[in-house]
Order: sequence, then C-alpha cells, then structure tokens
Amino acid sequence: MEIGYLQIIEDHAYVLKSLLTDNGMNAGTLNNAISKAKVNKTGFYDTHKKLGSKKIWIRYQSIPLKVLTKLKLPTEESEIIDLLKNAAPVHGSCDTALDFIFHQIWIHQKYWVEYMPLYKEYFTDIEVISNYARTHAIIQEIIICIRTGVRSLKEIHMAFQKLPKVCFKAKSYSYFSSKIKKFNIYGITENLVHDFTINGRKPYRVTSVVKSLIQAHRLNSKRYSKSKILILVNTHLKQLGHHKISQSTVDRICDDIEFRNKTDILRLGKKYADDNITPYLPRKTPDYAGGLYQIDSSQINIYYNNEGTPSYLTLCVVLDVYSRKIIGNSIGANENFQLISNAMKNAFVNGGIGPDNILVDNHKSYHSKDFTLLKNKLMGIGVNIRYAKVKNAKDKAHVERWFGTFQSKYLIDIYGFLGEGIKTKRENGRANNEKTKEYRKTKNLYEKEILIQIINNKITEYNEAIHSITQDSPYRAFKNSAKNSDRYINKYDIALIFGQTKKIRVRNSKIFITLLGSKHSYTILDRKISNKVNRTVVKVHYDEFDPTHVFMSGLNDEMIGVVYRDHKVNIVPVKSSEAKVYQSHSLRNIKNIKQNLKDIYKEIKEGYDELEETPVLGLDEKTNLKIKESSLDSIRDIENELLSLRVINKIPSNSAYDGDLKTISESIDDKVPFVLKRVR
Repeated sequence: MEIGYLQIIEDHAYVLKSLLTDNGMNAGTLNNAISKAKVNKTGFYDTHKKLGSKKIWIRYQSIPLKVLTKLKLPTEESEIIDLLKNAAPVHGSCDTALDFIFHQIWIHQKYWVEYMPLYKEYFTDIEVISNYARTHAIIQEIIICIRTGVRSLKEIHMAFQKLPKVCFKAKSYSYFSSKIKKFNIYGITENLVHDFTINGRKPYRVTSVVKSLIQAHRLNSKRYSKSKILILVNTHLKQLGHHKISQSTVDRICDDIEFRNKTDILRLGKKYADDNITPYLPRKTPDYAGGLYQIDSSQINIYYNNEGTPSYLTLCVVLDVYSRKIIGNSIGANENFQLISNAMKNAFVNGGIGPDNILVDNHKSYHSKDFTLLKNKLMGIGVNIRYAKVKNAKDKAHVERWFGTFQSKYLIDIYGFLGEGIKTKRENGRANNEKTKEYRKTKNLYEKEILIQIINNKITEYNEAIHSITQDSPYRAFKNSAKNSDRYINKYDIALIFGQTKKIRVRNSKIFITLLGSKHSYTILDRKISNKVNRTVVKVHYDEFDPTHVFMSGLNDEMIGVVYRDHKVNIVPVKSSEAKVYQSHSLRNIKNIKQNLKDIYKEIKEGYDELEETPVLGLDEKTNLKIKESSLDSIRDIENELLSLRVINKIPSNSAYDGDLKTISESIDDKVPFVLKRVR
C-alpha cells in the first residue's frame, strides 16, 4: 500500500526522505544522520530502496522521537498506519464520492499498472514512473467524467488538488482547464511528458535504432563506460543524419533492470558472482570432524574491574563446523595475534587432530607478519588457511551464529550482562540505561580471573548440551568422529607450529636460553642425543610463558626430542649459624680433596717412572711391545680406579659438621669414571 509520502511494507510504515525535509528538517543533517546510521548500526534511520528507484524510504519507527516532535509529526506508528488505511480526502470537498474514487485509483495498482510501460521509455526511476502512471489513470478518469457530464470541471478541479504527489500541480482553475483540453487534443502521455523541460530540452521517446546501438556497445567485450558509449552512439547517429542523444538517455537504457540482468554478468564476471551469487549460496557442512574450523572474536558485554575502570573482555573461539564444538578459545583484553594464536593452539591441543581447512576473519591481526609466519607453518603440515569473503555473511555464518546463541542463551542469566550489543536486531537485545549504570558501579564489577572462569564454564556447558542441528552434544559428536581421523597432532608438531624458535649451540650437554629476562638451563640426559648434538647448533622451540620444557630439532626442522628445565637447588641451610658451619665444612672438603688428588697424581707419576725404568726382557721385539702395552693397560686401570667417583667420594673429611645438607637432586652415576689427562 502506498500514498504520496507514505507506504506500508510488511506492516511497517515508511516515509519518503522528502517528507522530513519538506517539513523543515535540514537536508544535510538528514543525509549525515542516515550515513552515520549505516556505518555505526545505531538502529535509527532504517532505510529502504525499491529496485530501480533512487528514492529513499525511512522506516517510521526508526526516526528519533525528538525529530518527530520537532517536525510536529505523529509519534506513534499506529497513527501513521491508520492515516494510510483511511487516507480518503476529508477537507471541504464538494463531492466526497469523487474524492473517494480518485483516492482508490491512486492507491490501488490495478488501476494504473497498465500505463507504466508508456513512461519507461522516458524515465528510469521506478517511483517517477509510478507517479506518472497514477496521474495518467486519474486524468483518464477525469476525461470520462467530462464526456459523460456527471461531474463539473470545477468539482473535478477541487478533488484533483487533494491528490498527493501528482505530476503537475494545478492550483489555478484556468491552468487546470487548459491542461485538460491539451490532454483531449494531443493525448495524455505526450502532453504529460513533453509539457516539461528537462535540462533545457523536451523529453523524447528513444527509437529502436538508438536503443540497439546503446545495447550493442554496452555488450561489447571492451566494456565501454557510459560516457564512451554516448560519444560512439552520437558519432554514429551524426553519420546517419539523426539527432544527438543525451547522457541521461544512455543511462536510462543501461540501467534498465531487465537489460542489466543480461549484461552485468558478462561485464563484471567474477565480481558479479561475488556480489550477487556467492553470498547467497548455502555452504556444505563437512562430513567429519576437522573438515573445517572457523575462527572469530567478539566482545563479551559484561564489565570487569580493570584497575578501577569498567572494561570489556574479548572472546576468540575456534568452532568445528561438523560437530559445532568449541575446540579452543582464548580470552583477553583486545583482539590481537596473541589472542588468536592461543585460541588456535588450544584447538590443536584439545582436538588432537589437524584440520583440513581453517576459515579466518579479515581483522588486521590476521594480516600481520606474525600470523603470516604461523600460516606458513600450518600450511607446511597440510592445513589450508582461507580468509572469509568480504560482505559475504554466509561464509562464516556458523561461528557468527554461535556468538548470537552463546550471548542470548548462555550469558543472559549472568548478572551484569548488557545484552548482545548495539548491532542486535533482537527485541530486548540491549540493556536499558538504568541497568547499565548499575552494572558499572565498582562494587558490581567482576574480577578478571573470575569472569574468565565463568565464561569458560559456560562454553563447557554449551559443548555438553544437545545441539538442535546435530541432535547430539558437540563434545560427543567431535570425539566420535575424531577417533577415526588419521591427521593426529602430537606435542612436537604443536611446539614446531606455535612455539618460538632460536638457534642455540649445545655445550656440555646443556642448553641455555633467556626468556622474559630470566636465564634458564636445560640438561640433555639422554647420552645418545647429547653425543649427537654436543658442539652443534640446533633449533630450540619454546613457549616464553611456559619455560618448563623446550623442544629441540635439527636445522631442517626434524624433531630431536624434548628437554626439561634444570631445577634450581639451594645448597645454603636456612639458619645463618648452619650456613657458617657449612661454608667452613665445604672449604675443608675442597682442601682435603685437592691434597688427596696431589697424592694420587704423585702415585700415578711414580708408577709411570718405574715402568719406564724397568727393562723389558722378551724373545723378540714383537713380544717386548706386547708386554709394554700390557703394563700400560695395568697402569691405566689403576689410574681409573684411583680417580673414580667411588674413591673420591670415600675420601674422609676432618669436618665435625653433622647437620642436614641440601644436595643436588640429580643422582650421580658411580659407574661413570673421570678421565684425566696423563701427568708428565
């Protein structure tokens, strides 16, 4: 239903933008308000355009109340709808029946739709064409009334003035009378159109020659612009001896909806598909867990205490599309690479499998250098990373919808929840000002750790609930499908993908690395690995926030093993008196060990000297050499025995200290002897 400035679309009243400007609102202010509403999704100035029309309709309920009050317009939509449905003229009419007839002709499409094709050859805007078709139907009725003599021209003129948005205004009776005579003589269409000047010339009907030329150039593979088409067509018409055409004629032909449906797909190609076809195609759900992960982040509209300031947390989730399970999540103050990386790492750790595809958002963090490096690592193990299509709401609809469900069903019962945000279109989707002020009070703010725990509990609750689509809990659906996967991810893969990397030279079976300003040491206990990597450079993969262990790999990223951090041992007793005794005890031990080692070296040297002085009596040189080698072996055995840990550890001390000493926790292998160089 439509009349003048107003129309009803799906039981909602819409008004033309010109209604507000005609009633005193500044056009620039209105345009700025509409643009701001589109960008910020404020909920005000909800606009609608008919296909092929340039006129903007505004939903009446979305106009701010203060604007309606200022313009002295009804504040209730029901009043506007009643006005539409009962919009028969009532102001001092000479003949109410005639007013009613004109009103019915104007609002009911069946009376004027047949005249619309007559004006499509002159105009492109569907609203303008509709108004001309309505006016044509009214004039046709007027001519019939005059010919039959049932109404006088003055009565008709009075009723005509009450019609909204007619193509010509006729306040003067003499002007109205002359127009009706012209309609009788020259016809309604020609007089209605050609009686007006457009850009200094009269409107004209486009000939089939002109139309075919414009369409041919528009379909050309060279993809001419409209301005180029105008030059080409006018050049051709000049050669044929025809009048030139205007730019508006080219625009009208090229913008025809039926013609555009045929040409746009040829001219725009992939862009046409991306804008008009792809966004509306349904996405096929994978048949197994790990077929597709979707990642997105959203603000949690619950205040927490950020050093006395009410602030919001950001939740980043990784959703498995097959099972609808939240595989991994991370909560932080802002959406950044670290938040995204933590969520993805949790997904790999918790899921235990590598997905085939991961669909990510277009946030700037996904285009950073850090994420590019992470993406390359994931692609190295066969994970495809794809960015969501811009302006394509259905591309990652599953995770987008999950956030709506999570906030409307799981967070709604938490004290302090402010609603789904200003972009929501759900009824009662936002908290009122009184509740917001109450939740912002310091005494009502959550501590950050408590709020994070609440959100994690709600995610667990969702994963264990029955999903309406899969008819199973996301947790169970993922578990049952993932156990059949052959894309298992182990701890080495996770370290290689998500850990940071440094090249370090191994010395004395130890790795030293500085993390966040603290130096940590890691001892390689496996003898085979230590013999392999000692005095070589290896890649060390680590998490700077978890220094308990690191992973080693070769320079070609071939994993070697995991090494755990050395435990720091405090060898100083707690009491200061014991510390002094212990220090004295240690010094005496060191002194005694040095003295005993001197005696051992002396015995070894005397053994070698005695061996050299003793003559070797053999039958031949070969036998003499064997005897000498046997003697040397005997000396070496004695040397090893004297220098073994077993002998050194048994050296008695003269200390009287009998307190509880704290020693190194690692056990000493008594079977491993010291190997000292021969003393010359």
